[in-house]
Amino acid sequence: MKYLILFLILAIPGFAGAAKMPLSLAGITLGEDISTIGDFCDSESDLPLADERHLNEMLLRPGFVPGIMNGSVAYASCSQKGRIVR
Repeated sequence: MKYLILFLILAIPGFAGAAKMPLSLAGITLGEDISTIGDFCDSESDLPLADERHLNEMLLRPGFVPGIMNGSVAYASCSQKGRIVR
């Protein structure tokens, strides 16, 4: 019981001072519309995800960010159509 109380006393200030989670990376922001990054994406690669049919995925064009070879962006195809989620 002493260790639990000690843990809580030490951990709670750390959680309160933790930084917020980043929502943007390389010009792509979660929650924005997919049309805002249309220049970065290969629209021919737009396919629904196999396990999550409510999401579509597009590949990023190679070299849109120096040092990154490739990547993908997932966006909603349900009630929030076009919103970047991953």
